[in-house]
This record gives sequence, structure tokens and C-alpha cells, in this order.
Amino acid sequence: MRKAYVSGVEDKTTLGYRTPVEVSFSFHSEEAYSWPSKEQAQNSCAIFDSYDIVVSWADGGHFACKEFRVEERSPREFVIFCKGPFTLKATGSKSSSLAS
Repeated sequence: MRKAYVSGVEDKTTLGYRTPVEVSFSFHSEEAYSWPSKEQAQNSCAIFDSYDIVVSWADGGHFACKEFRVEERSPREFVIFCKGPFTLKATGSKSSSLAS
């Protein structure tokens, strides 16, 4: 299982969407959104757990994100993550400027 850190949250309730928030993730804690206290981050974990946050795969599969947890990134910086069967996928084209 790999950690996916919360890197952004967009409130959708004012736009009338069924899902109240849209959450973006990063595999790197330094790119994650941070909360100034552990208590605030833990409160946000409880809120995220109450939502049905689902990551959809390109192949049609999906994973429901639950059990969000807090990690201290540095003093007064707390990040939130969940664990799941996340994989890194990359696409690209051959380039003569890159070493093989």
C-alpha cells in the first residue's frame, strides 16, 4: 500500500454537486497541503472519512479512500494521507535528448 497525501481540496457544495468536495492527491509529502496544528488536521481526517472520496483508475476501476491519517511534516505543518493500492504510471515518447 502506498501513501497518497491530500494536496488540495475544493468545496463543491456551493455549486450543487452531489459530492461536497473534490480532493487532489500527491505521492510526495512536500507537495501536500498542510494544517497548522495536529488537532485541525485530525478534525479534517474525520471530515474526509465521512465523505465518499473515490479515486478512479483509467482502466475503469476505483478505490474508496478511507482511514485518513495525520503525519507531521515539520514543526507546525501537519499533512493528511490515506493508504491505498496507488501506482505510478507514466507515458511519454522517445526523445534523443534523454539518456537510455
